[in-house]
Order: sequence, then structure tokens, then C-alpha cells
Amino acid sequence: MNYVICSLLAFGFWHWLYESTLAPSFRRVLRLELLALRAELAGLESRLVDSRGARAFQVLSESLGTLGMFLNRLDVVTLAAVEVEIRRNPTLRELAESRTTLFQSCGVDALRDLRGRSLRLAARAVAVNSGAWCVFIIPPALAWMGMRGAGRLVAASLSLSGSDLTRIAPGLSRAAP
Repeated sequence: MNYVICSLLAFGFWHWLYESTLAPSFRRVLRLELLALRAELAGLESRLVDSRGARAFQVLSESLGTLGMFLNRLDVVTLAAVEVEIRRNPTLRELAESRTTLFQSCGVDALRDLRGRSLRLAARAVAVNSGAWCVFIIPPALAWMGMRGAGRLVAASLSLSGSDLTRIAPGLSRAAP
């Protein structure tokens, strides 16, 4: 019982320390990097000549604005909600896919580079905003994913014939003691 109480106190202290000191500093750095990306994007506007590049510029500008608005709240839970909604809503899924395709087919390398850097910045924002919870979430999530993966492997192995199993794992052919 003492271990549980000490562990909860240590987790609480870590959460307080992270959310009150570390995360705000990390977020400030991310915001400055985002402002630098937006300034770089503004400098590219004059070099865009075709309509595809102009559309990609518009979408990236909107994307960076959205990232700026939600930088402090973008976390793992938000990503999970977005994934559920994209799976559920075909219109939203098509919009996300068309915007991704727009950047892949864009002829302006600088825009694709900015898009990649903005996605890495967003991933870092998710890590920063979820950082205090990593101690609580990651171990159970890994265990759950491991159990799901193990369940799929068990189901797959039981779907095979005995001869297939002994061919894959020759140690199974030995008689049980």
C-alpha cells in the first residue's frame, strides 16, 4: 500500500512539474517555430504561379492558422477523436485525402517542405501536450495493444493446420512431456 501511495505522489508531482514548468516552455518554443514557418510561407506567396501551387498555399496557410489556434490543446485524445470522425464521416475523409493529395502533387518543393515541417511541429505539439500523461497512459496502452496483437496472433495460428504450424515452428512437433 505504501508503494501505491508513494507512486501516486510521485506521479502527481511529475504532472505538476511538467504542466507548470516544462510544458509552457516547450509550447513557447513551438509557437515561435510556428511563427517562423508562417513568415516563411508569406515569403513564398510571390513565387507561386500555377493554380495548384496557389491552392496549396491557401490550404497550408489555413493549416498553420489552425495549428496556431489549437497548439496548446492538440493532444492524443484530440487525435483519437479526429480519427473516429474521419472514419465515420466520408465527406471529411475525402476532404483530408484531397488536401493530402494536393500537397503530394504540388510542384513547389518549398511548399511541400513547409508542409512536412509543419506536420513535424504538430507531432511535437502532441507529444508536449500529452507529455504529463505519458506515465499514466503509455504503459496501459502498450499492454492493451500487446494483448490485442497477441489475440490476433493466437487467432491466426489456430486458423492454420497442424502441418503448417509445425513447418513454421518446428519446435511444436516435439511431443509434450
